[in-house]
Amino acid sequence: MVLTEELLMTHYLIVTDIDGTLIPKSQIVSPLTKAVFAKLRADGHETYIASGRLLALARSIGNQLSPDMNVICSNGAVIAQGKQIHQTLLGSDAAIAAYEICERYGLTLRLFNLKDTFHTSTEHEAIEHMRFLRRGVDTGTIYLNDIADVKTIADTITNGLAVSHDHNKLALARQAFAETGLFSLSASNPWNIELIPKGVSKATALRSVQQQLRIDAAHTIVFGNGLNDAPMFSEAQTSVAMADSPQVVIDQAATTTVPVDEDGVPKFLMKMFGITASDLQEVQEK
Repeated sequence: MVLTEELLMTHYLIVTDIDGTLIPKSQIVSPLTKAVFAKLRADGHETYIASGRLLALARSIGNQLSPDMNVICSNGAVIAQGKQIHQTLLGSDAAIAAYEICERYGLTLRLFNLKDTFHTSTEHEAIEHMRFLRRGVDTGTIYLNDIADVKTIADTITNGLAVSHDHNKLALARQAFAETGLFSLSASNPWNIELIPKGVSKATALRSVQQQLRIDAAHTIVFGNGLNDAPMFSEAQTSVAMADSPQVVIDQAATTTVPVDEDGVPKFLMKMFGITASDLQEVQEK
């Protein structure tokens, strides 16, 4: 995109997925990413992170960028702007149905509220991964023994995740979830099913933010790498998939940028907005 006076003067809404887009497996936001987002915020642009993560875990990444970073999380079920939080609950019936379907087809279930993860995982690797994501974050990982445990927390749940490395089981469970009519369904990788409140997605949350800020699709930039990010692409004139995304995600984006390990998001934004190294140094010195 050619830099113009209009681009310099217009405020944009910039929204980026977290895992595999903004941060690599280390969970650390790169210095270049921090500097570029600080520059864009200083110039008056609106910045949001958008994730399937629960709020506490999304904020742990957002705080690396800014203590007041705006957050779309739980795959659109939660929008957090400072101390103001809007959430759409999955619903007790849906949470209970999720448990029953996962039990029927042998899938692992994770249910999330704003702060904690409730799960049926017994595999050491999965439990260690959950602990890794929660390092230094005030959030619980609580095992669900049975349906009675689910019923005690069902009315607090915002979203869920069903996991299996057996594609046949995933396919059967996805059909069962769809037949209930209780969920919006997506996926963030080939081995899971994202369980989202009916009618909710990252895209619906993005539209809500656009309406609130009065920023249209022509002035919205979205970055993502997963199937649950793709719906946002239709809400932004500038939709950017990471180059190592699945092809089905790349096909829905307007363009691509290099992978997260090569700082794809900040490099794309630097080129689009004409940000130089000296610009970044000026912001850091203030």
